[in-house]
Amino acid sequence: MRQRILAALLCLGLLLTPAWAAEGDGYLRSGSLDMPPLSVREIAQMLAANPLAFSGETMARQPSLSAPYDPGQVSQAALDAAVGRFNALRRLAGVPGVWLDEDYNARAQYGAVLLAANGSLSHHPAQPADMDDDFYARGHNATSSSNIYQGTNATLTQAVDAFFDDSDGGNLPMLGHRRWMLNPTMSKTGLGFSPSNATYGPYTYNFATLWAFDRSGDDIDYDFIAWPASGSFPESLFHADQAWSVTLNPSRYATPSRAELTVTLTREADGASWTLSGAQDYPAADRGAYLGVDTANYGVANAIIFRPDLGGGGYEGTYTVSIQGLKDSRGEPVPFAYQVDFFDPDRLDEPPAPAQPSAPLTAFADVAPGSWYEEAVAYAVGQGLFNGVGGDRFDPDGPMTRAMVMTVLARLDGEETAPQSPLESWDIRGRRWAVTNRISDGLNTDSAITLEELATMLYRYAQLRRGAQAPVSYHLPNLPDGNTVSSWAADAANWAVDEGILIGDQDGRLNPQRTATRAQVATLLQRFLTESA
Repeated sequence: MRQRILAALLCLGLLLTPAWAAEGDGYLRSGSLDMPPLSVREIAQMLAANPLAFSGETMARQPSLSAPYDPGQVSQAALDAAVGRFNALRRLAGVPGVWLDEDYNARAQYGAVLLAANGSLSHHPAQPADMDDDFYARGHNATSSSNIYQGTNATLTQAVDAFFDDSDGGNLPMLGHRRWMLNPTMSKTGLGFSPSNATYGPYTYNFATLWAFDRSGDDIDYDFIAWPASGSFPESLFHADQAWSVTLNPSRYATPSRAELTVTLTREADGASWTLSGAQDYPAADRGAYLGVDTANYGVANAIIFRPDLGGGGYEGTYTVSIQGLKDSRGEPVPFAYQVDFFDPDRLDEPPAPAQPSAPLTAFADVAPGSWYEEAVAYAVGQGLFNGVGGDRFDPDGPMTRAMVMTVLARLDGEETAPQSPLESWDIRGRRWAVTNRISDGLNTDSAITLEELATMLYRYAQLRRGAQAPVSYHLPNLPDGNTVSSWAADAANWAVDEGILIGDQDGRLNPQRTATRAQVATLLQRFLTESA
């Protein structure tokens, strides 16, 4: 984590810093230095105009997945939605947009059909026995030159976002898909898409290809390209298990050595910090701490990849990234720090507080009158479900642990949850009730609860006390990230959507693995106890 004297040290260090590196506040700016930074309003409008959700017809002509093979054709609406989303995310990162090339589209489509015919992902897929050599050669040329994606009931726009995520254990050491997506010299691409015959329960596996091997664009003036990018960045595009990436301009920086690096992430709101040292080895896994350097030729061959272990929760507010151990192209040490300010685009459209607000519904100083959660907080407290955190604070943006929610539901069920002796922990009775009634397994009690875990506990309580049944309609396949809901939580999340308890964000995303804030828990409880009663 950055020490509090870093800003002063950076100012002193400017004498050693090339003129291109520092902004007026000493922090660097990622992306093209010729592109003006976007305001939060501009970012929100750009994402609203290019949403993740796509509900139109994806195929203008269905492909054939057996002899005689036919590549089919993707609808123009689906292509436009995907490249629009792609360019919105590139603009957010400060790199120029790309355009769809008809030849690349045609090539990519053969690749998507080859993958769908095999029903599995591979950059070098096998040739199906009934596929002719020409079709296979076209398909293999595409899969070996493209980013490839497989998802249940997935869309092309979801594939675009998945390529930017790219943080599972297998891809983490390279982040190759993301780096191709952010290649500054890419100027054109092609998209392919095909449903397959492979299914998972009610889901169909869809396959997508995005032509990645293009360097026909002009060079841009940049210090580094980052994801998340410096400046204002939407919370919804970056979750706790995603890796941060910093691609350095090879003409300005020496190739970094992982052993010499120390990366520190500082949360400015409370000074919490996470430090990753190149002297330590980190396993490449789906989650947890990681630090690596990759110099393979994925777009730009100069990437630092890191991920702190947040221990639950997500990113909110301003974070400072400091990387020590970097050198310029002359081999001289250089300071390196930039800031990311995470914000929630959904809250930009909340109506402003009235000029003469009504009397507050609560006595909490941090629950503003007219805020979107004020009524829900007042309801939860009024029902005795849970209280503030001390003094006059409710801490609406703070997390709630699994044990807290178990205790809340136990109180709702009429259980006495207060410890009956000094030997009892504060949560023992709530946990015991939750396990006895099969609301929870009682494990990981100190972990911050996620939205899908909260939905699961509410669903099991509804089954216990209301005889709740799974809805006839299955909603998750129609939601942009419905396929990201964990399999064990799918029925509960579907029920919560059907009951109007779980509502997506402006893009229709559920964000199932996002940590539920205290305000969100209060809101979902109010919906559960009123709208779905």
